[in-house]
Amino acid sequence: MRARFAHLVSKALGAPLPRRETIKRVQKNLSLIESDGRRLQGLARRDGLSQARLLGRALDAYEAHHGKLVE
Repeated sequence: MRARFAHLVSKALGAPLPRRETIKRVQKNLSLIESDGRRLQGLARRDGLSQARLLGRALDAYEAHHGKLVE
C-alpha cells in the first residue's frame, strides 16, 4: 500500500503549481503520530519542498487514486 501511495505522490510532483501569490493560505493545527511527523519532515527535506507543499501534493495523489472531493 505504501509503495502505491508513494508512486501516486511522485506522479503528482510533476503537476504544475499555481503561482505562489495567487494561493490563499489557512493555518491548521495537525496532531500527527510522531513517526509520521518524522516522515513528513524527512520527505520534504529530501525533495526540497515545504511540509505544506508536500501535504498538498499528497492530497492531490490521494484524490487521483480515490476521486476528487465533491463539495
